[in-house]
Amino acid sequence: MGSVPLTHSEIESWQNNSGVELTSWEAEMIRKLSVDYLSESQKAIRPDCPAPWRGAELSRKFIAGDMKSTIRGLTEL
Repeated sequence: MGSVPLTHSEIESWQNNSGVELTSWEAEMIRKLSVDYLSESQKAIRPDCPAPWRGAELSRKFIAGDMKSTIRGLTEL
């Protein structure tokens, strides 16, 4: 059978069993994350697959660039 993403009925059953009520977008996000997780885990089997994280220096540059573009966007309001 293999690995498969969470189904909507599994998410609904979890809600019923746990007493947690998710909004529709939360349930959709959990489903999407499940699909993405399985996709990445399949890619990770390949020996040439890059690591799913960035180095600390790259992360700082990425975050700084993202913050700059956000601030620039705010100035246009």
